Amino acid sequence: MDIYKISKAEAICFVCIVIVNHIIINIPETIIQSTGSSAWINVIFISILAIVFVWLISKLFCKFPGKDVLDLAEYICGKWLKVIIGIAFIVLFSIISISLVSYFCLGLKLIYFPNTPAYILIAVFLIATIIANKIGIKSIININLIIVPIRFN
Repeated sequence: MDIYKISKAEAICFVCIVIVNHIIINIPETIIQSTGSSAWINVIFISILAIVFVWLISKLFCKFPGKDVLDLAEYICGKWLKVIIGIAFIVLFSIISISLVSYFCLGLKLIYFPNTPAYILIAVFLIATIIANKIGIKSIININLIIVPIRFN
């Protein structure tokens, strides 16, 4: 596996793309459907929880440099917790990936390609994802640098 270190500008652009994408596509509809008129309180509450979790994780990673979540789980409770957390991450990322790709492709089908079967659009996006992953993270990061309109010195 090739290890590619990303620069500060690439990391900022990548995080901006992920956050903006998540805010625009998922957050407003989900929060408004579940909380109604108190959506702004829910956003503040979730933001505080996210800041606390990020602070906690960053403190853990400062004490264990070069480790990941699975290594920390093994250190804290042994191999059984590492297996459980590994399976949980696989299931979580699979569910999120499947639902986001299908949701995005069905929205794309509804707006732009009404006569195209949904499985063809999903297959096209999966093929593009596989190719981008085979090329490496460098290609994904460079595309993000093109998309984000912020320029760094």
